[in-house]
Amino acid sequence: MSTYKAKNFVKNVTPRIHVDRAFQRKVCWSDKTCREYILSVNRQRAPYPIVVADVKSGLKKSEKLYDDYGIEKYKKAQNLNKDFISLDGQNRAEALRKLFSGKLTLTGRFIDADGKEVNVDNKYYSGLPYRLQDALRDAEVSICILPDCSYDELHDIFVHINSGDALNAQEKRNAINTLISSFIRERAEEAQVATMWPKISGMDESKINRSLDSEWTIKAYMATLGGGDKNDLNPKYLDA
Repeated sequence: MSTYKAKNFVKNVTPRIHVDRAFQRKVCWSDKTCREYILSVNRQRAPYPIVVADVKSGLKKSEKLYDDYGIEKYKKAQNLNKDFISLDGQNRAEALRKLFSGKLTLTGRFIDADGKEVNVDNKYYSGLPYRLQDALRDAEVSICILPDCSYDELHDIFVHINSGDALNAQEKRNAINTLISSFIRERAEEAQVATMWPKISGMDESKINRSLDSEWTIKAYMATLGGGDKNDLNPKYLDA
């Protein structure tokens, strides 16, 4: 377990983390949830670490197992100059990034670097009292780095981490290490298709962020195969 000061984490660690869409949902926290998380960090009430897999040792493990798929995925991360693969905490990292980049206002009672309580009403980081800026900048963020993980192991780790976080069925499918799972996700998110989703009745940003776009893409793909019956779009068939 490593600990970083929040602003240092955003500046120097997050650029080295590869967000593999197989293991991380799209960023889906509302600004309200981001603010609540930052308040928890400020008050030292955010105990859960950001979890990542170490790329270098994971690649060695995959090479030892002659796992061509794992080797390919880890090398892709290396080629992007990434040292880690994100398994849990993308929304938390994004909340901090938004804070320090001036894209999120804060409201609430915070503790400054002198231990004094400060009332904040809809202020960006740059507009906060200097000692509160210091406290937020130096707030501790924990990161758990998992070494020696084969790529197949990452799926199980991801699901176990989120077992109490209500992953929906499609988010679990996204984490299955098969060519079809990545194919479906990539088709759903490519630009010429992604512009269609918000125009569909009943499909809004929150549902897209929870991978309903991928689920609809699977159903559309399966419908083109033909030869099935009316049950082919049931969850167990989508899983298969």
